[in-house]
Amino acid sequence: MSAVDRLVVGRLPQTGPAHEPNQALVRNVHPPDWVNPQPAGRYNLVVIGAGTAGPIGCEKAQAFAQLGSDVFLVETEHGILPREDRDAADVVQKMIMRDGVNLFCCGKDLAIKDNGGIRLVVRSHGLGYDEPIDKLLVAVGRAPNVEHLNLEAVGVDYDRKGVKVDERMRTTNPMIYAAGDVCSPCQARKKGIAVDTFVQELRDVDRAILDGEDEGFVKVHVKKGTDTLVGATIVARHAGDLISEITLAMTHGLGLKQIGGTIHPYPTQAEAIRKLGDQFSRTRLTPFVKRLFGKWLAWTR
Repeated sequence: MSAVDRLVVGRLPQTGPAHEPNQALVRNVHPPDWVNPQPAGRYNLVVIGAGTAGPIGCEKAQAFAQLGSDVFLVETEHGILPREDRDAADVVQKMIMRDGVNLFCCGKDLAIKDNGGIRLVVRSHGLGYDEPIDKLLVAVGRAPNVEHLNLEAVGVDYDRKGVKVDERMRTTNPMIYAAGDVCSPCQARKKGIAVDTFVQELRDVDRAILDGEDEGFVKVHVKKGTDTLVGATIVARHAGDLISEITLAMTHGLGLKQIGGTIHPYPTQAEAIRKLGDQFSRTRLTPFVKRLFGKWLAWTR
């Protein structure tokens, strides 16, 4: 009798920088209680990782800058949040730099050195930097915990991103399944789904203007020619409050047309989402209906 096994293994945090001499220094300046800063005095915080492995580095860099720390954010790629919507990343980058975060993107030759005190050495856009470190946050992601599993012996294929699985989470050994962070991530944009995109800038939303929070936007993607939501990005001070409406709609199969037909309180920033429904509805008008509406609006003025 054969048995079906499921491999459930997590990931381990990457410590980076990868050079072995740096590991002890990284541990020395990365205490377990880094998230609870001492209330007295300012200190230099270096955050390594600006979004290649997720947004945590940017989030903490901005938070500690707002709390009064001198923050240096290091990223090997250009800009921040390279996996996210480019328009959204540009807005976030502008905001965190306004809050005082020093961004060292396109970072090269990164090293942690002990020269009479722990220091960060890095090159960014051709310029060299040597900064003192009081605290260090390494946010370069997590590595799949598969090194000592001897997966080769059972025919399970994997790479540095994790165990390779199909759409049913089955590995290259048909009797073994994998679940969780150990699996290689599936990127939705690789599925080749044709989409229509609608964007509502907050600068055209009355409540955002009144609140002085008109930087940012709401962007939704629908399957081309339909109102079926396949994704959304919100960049706003209250993005966490706004995204729930989109999540609810996607979970229960509600389309952009139904969102536009729902009464939203006015003035609220959620009106940005309703306006997206209006944008979609305007695309459904035939040339004849557009002319008819135009004549009716001109007559009622």
